[in-house]
Amino acid sequence: MCITIRTWLPLLEGPSPAVVFSFRNPLEVAMSMMKRDGAELFPLARGLRLWIVYNMRAIQNSHDLCRVFTSNEALMLNAKNELERIAAGLVKCGLVSPNPVIDQAVVNDFVDPNLRLDPTKHVNVDKVLAKHDHGRCIVYDYKSYLEEGHPQRGLEMKLYKIAMKMFCDMKSGAAYEADYEWPSTAL
Repeated sequence: MCITIRTWLPLLEGPSPAVVFSFRNPLEVAMSMMKRDGAELFPLARGLRLWIVYNMRAIQNSHDLCRVFTSNEALMLNAKNELERIAAGLVKCGLVSPNPVIDQAVVNDFVDPNLRLDPTKHVNVDKVLAKHDHGRCIVYDYKSYLEEGHPQRGLEMKLYKIAMKMFCDMKSGAAYEADYEWPSTAL
């Protein structure tokens, strides 16, 4: 929907829809695609580029809609609180009755925190590449499957840094501002 939403909007009857925008760590996404489809079909750089483009387009294409932002991390850390926060946002969008009841048993059946990947599994926490959002969002070096000196290693690192900067800006809310400067996707 993030790519085609502008096509569908004129075909919808009634008020504009609200968007629940959930994002996930780009390295986790790219590693998951690489594991699922194989490094030949989905090298890390391809997964990172897709994460950048899809998230950028989703934010850009929904700029004038009522949006509620969340992250996979927030849902996994405290699903009930995050679902209550999302519901409150949807109340502001006019889609949910005030004070919806979110049953902990339903949350427990629906959200399995054991499915959350270890956020440190693919990073080297001993090497900091960047700090964003006044040091609140730290970008650690990652464990590449490419050898040092591989021709694609530089592109992979560049895409990783761009994706992680966007990720930090999404966490802080900066990426949702109208004047946000998006990275170039032409590399």
